[in-house]
Amino acid sequence: MKKHLLCMAAIFAGFVAANAAPTKIVAHRGYWTAPGSAQNSIRSLVKADSIGADASEFDVYMTSDGVLVLNHDGLINGHWVTSTSSDTICAQKLENGENLPTLRQFLDVAKDLKIDLVLEIKGHSTPEREREVAKVCVDMINEFGLADRTQYISFSTVVCEELPKLTDRPVSHLWGEKSTPEQMKEIGADGCDYAYTYWEKEPEAFTKCKELGLLTNIWTVDDETRMVNAFKDGFDYLTTNYPEMAMKLRKQTVIDAPKDAKRPKIVAHRGYWQAPGSAQNSIRSLVKADSIGADGSEFDVWMCTDGVVVLNHDGVINGLSVQDNPSDVICAQKLENGENVPTLEEFLKTAKNLDIDLVLEIKVHSTPEKNAACIDECLRLLKKYKLLNRTYFISFSEYVCQELAKKKVKRPIQFLWGQKWTPEEAKANGCTGCDYAYGVWQENPTYMDRCRELGMEINIWTLGTERGIIESINDGVDFMTTDTPELAQELVAKAYPKYKKQCKNKRINGK
Repeated sequence: MKKHLLCMAAIFAGFVAANAAPTKIVAHRGYWTAPGSAQNSIRSLVKADSIGADASEFDVYMTSDGVLVLNHDGLINGHWVTSTSSDTICAQKLENGENLPTLRQFLDVAKDLKIDLVLEIKGHSTPEREREVAKVCVDMINEFGLADRTQYISFSTVVCEELPKLTDRPVSHLWGEKSTPEQMKEIGADGCDYAYTYWEKEPEAFTKCKELGLLTNIWTVDDETRMVNAFKDGFDYLTTNYPEMAMKLRKQTVIDAPKDAKRPKIVAHRGYWQAPGSAQNSIRSLVKADSIGADGSEFDVWMCTDGVVVLNHDGVINGLSVQDNPSDVICAQKLENGENVPTLEEFLKTAKNLDIDLVLEIKVHSTPEKNAACIDECLRLLKKYKLLNRTYFISFSEYVCQELAKKKVKRPIQFLWGQKWTPEEAKANGCTGCDYAYGVWQENPTYMDRCRELGMEINIWTLGTERGIIESINDGVDFMTTDTPELAQELVAKAYPKYKKQCKNKRINGK
């Protein structure tokens, strides 16, 4: 798209809110390209809802006897829809064997689904008839309690002028050649829903829409390149015959961040252990994470039987239980890079001379007493080395999170077990954030919004693939814990150009 609308992110970044929502996917005439479906069928609506599309678009005519029906073309099987009675029109079969549905039948199904609706009012023979159709459509949407889930579109200027008098729901004009953004604003419409060919030919119209606060929709986009460009440009809606493909690409596309948006912080999981010469939970992994400019280094601690806290993830090393052996035995064990298992004190002695923040996971010990003793020793050492103000606490243990909150450490406390506590439960137990696995966030799509409403930080673990990192960037997480921190840096830099410079400077300075 003309360098995707003249690199619109650079042009209109100042107009976009800091929490700009990603482009919403609208299934064109429903998900009619799915097996067993058909355009403007009830099945196409149900299929669009089943895949989690944001909205389903459909087309409405009024028959000669005043019944609203769904059909795109004005003609079906030789019958003109607007000059034929509904009993004849609704007896016509769609390609999947369904009868052509009435709007009432369609809405009776839609009311029990989650998907939003984009109702296109088709052109009719006279302005008076178009105004009548607009009123009956709005009345029926209200009757079914679907007003909050419905927006309206039309090629008819008469319809777009009439609808704002009848509803406060969004109204968008479909014909770019006959409706400039300024004209739409003047008549009270809310958006411009133009063909991709028009947006490409007149890219300044997009900028004008943003200046005027108008919604932007682009139709009908069915190829991957245009989809990705539309996501990058920041369209509010994208209408497509292939909503599943669009949804997949949206998750994989790094979106240029709004000007004032905060970038996600990158946490090296168990340090940058995949770097040459490194190992998980080693001092070398901490130093390597700091050297590339990662924001934080995550590490795991256990307390040995003699009260010494050491770094280890599994709780067992070379067949030895960490919490059931003294530190001299555990610290004699070798890591993969040849280092001995480090004590927390050794680790912190190195950390105090670095810039990187620490993300300290206190592991789940066998008794509350052991958990409590480990907490106290960790806090003692962090205070000794003046590192408490650079430390974030995470744990799978409800007890650990509750105790840290009771001690009022005044540092972030994030709970790791998404299947155990909801965001609300984590908040009630003193946590300041939810540090849940990638799969937990995927299975509970409302959790991120609920965290934001609660004022809680969002962390996601453990990311290793490009796709997962991109999804997390676009979701606007606060932290991403990753085994591939340099890849995460590269991808974050695409969305946040200023970050690229910071990373480069940090590498140059050797910090």
